Amino acid sequence: MKKFIDKVSDKVIEYLCDNKTWDMHEVRNIISLHLSQGLEKVLRSEERVLADKQAALIAERTHPKTTSRRNAQINVELLKLSQGRKAIRSRIMQAQDESELVLIKKYLREHDPDLLQAFYATIPQRQKFAKI
Repeated sequence: MKKFIDKVSDKVIEYLCDNKTWDMHEVRNIISLHLSQGLEKVLRSEERVLADKQAALIAERTHPKTTSRRNAQINVELLKLSQGRKAIRSRIMQAQDESELVLIKKYLREHDPDLLQAFYATIPQRQKFAKI
């Protein structure tokens, strides 16, 4: 995780040095984009591990010497693994959507900022946090 965070930090620093910008929205978008992409990679590898475990259990279940008691245990484990994979795939799709949203906002900010401002005018403003 530390390595992943360092990579994102390096990308942000590289972006700031290259573009010499202090636009915090753009910095936030870059951080979000790279975190989403990194999260997607981590989740894909986790899903691959679960898929490999699932394949091994299926192979064991189809083996002729597997007892009915062990088959029941395997079925329970397979159910848990499939639920875990489904949750991971859902999180991957959410990370991809967030990544695409950042890219769309970046594109609109560069090519048609008036359209982006019109969009922001249609949604309610977020409440500011209370100052302490």
